[in-house]
Amino acid sequence: MRFIITLLLFCVFSGFSQEKFEREFRISLEEVPLKAQNFIKQCKFDKKVKWYMEESQDGKAIEAKSYKNSYKYSIEFDIKGNMLDVEKKIKWKEIEPSIRKNIENSLKNEFEKFTIRKIQVQWKSDEQTLKGLINGDKEYKIDTLYEIVLKGRKTQSTSLYEVLINPDGTIVKQLKFTPSNSLNLEF
Repeated sequence: MRFIITLLLFCVFSGFSQEKFEREFRISLEEVPLKAQNFIKQCKFDKKVKWYMEESQDGKAIEAKSYKNSYKYSIEFDIKGNMLDVEKKIKWKEIEPSIRKNIENSLKNEFEKFTIRKIQVQWKSDEQTLKGLINGDKEYKIDTLYEIVLKGRKTQSTSLYEVLINPDGTIVKQLKFTPSNSLNLEF
């Protein structure tokens, strides 16, 4: 009997960990920690920065979204203003061909059929390095992950997924969007 209860709990909790829940809403500059505001000021974005509170399966975060050199950026901070990561929206053709091949092969193994909807590079590092990358400084070289939102089919069921994948094609994380999320993918 214990085995059945343990198995049931494992199935329930593992199912939750693979679902992507995300809700974003605008916040005012006054609600943003000074540490995050100061970092963003140093990035000199081309357009106005919009601030968001994000609630997800991982907890709460604050996001700054803007544009620089025709790229959309999303800079994520914890609720105290500490840097979490930077995401830059790119096009498929901007990815180096060998990396594209690795990603494509991995996605073909995971899904019967898929259509890529959005691709972002994701950087995690110290604030100085991330600021340098945003500002176009070529001297900074860090590990890049690719966050891909796709519509994919697995065993006759089609859903939206977010896949985090490294340059060699290894899937780091895969989350299936909850149905209410599918309308809130872009800013």
